[in-house]
Amino acid sequence: MRSLIPRLTKPMSSYDFLTKWLPEEVFLPEPRRLRMQWWHADATNGLGGLYGLLASTPNMIPECGTVGCIGGWTELVLTGSARLEEVKVREALGLTYEMADELFYDHAMCSLPNQGTRGHTLAVIRHIKDFARRHETELKAHIINPADYA
Repeated sequence: MRSLIPRLTKPMSSYDFLTKWLPEEVFLPEPRRLRMQWWHADATNGLGGLYGLLASTPNMIPECGTVGCIGGWTELVLTGSARLEEVKVREALGLTYEMADELFYDHAMCSLPNQGTRGHTLAVIRHIKDFARRHETELKAHIINPADYA
């Protein structure tokens, strides 16, 4: 049976991971997965209180039962778990502290009211692509090797 959580299986640049793989494999197929206000939450950790928040709208919980932000999903698809280890995610993507702050904690993305919708997902993907354009050289030079996280 195929897992409901995608996993990165081949090496690629951080640029390709952020601009192509993550949007195409994780966010666009299931927009309800993307919640910029949560690093990671799933059914095993009670969704960090998210189930209570979404109890009145259960249709907003994705089939995989997992939601998260750019950083949380990066950690999850590389390692199989998300423990809020931002330093490891930064290193995996080859980001400086400032770059990670810009990518993961953009106030506008984290405070949008339509979290988990296609509209929010498309706005976050635009944010990722704008970020990637500004840091293209560094992101293309850094290779993520999933074998390093197995």
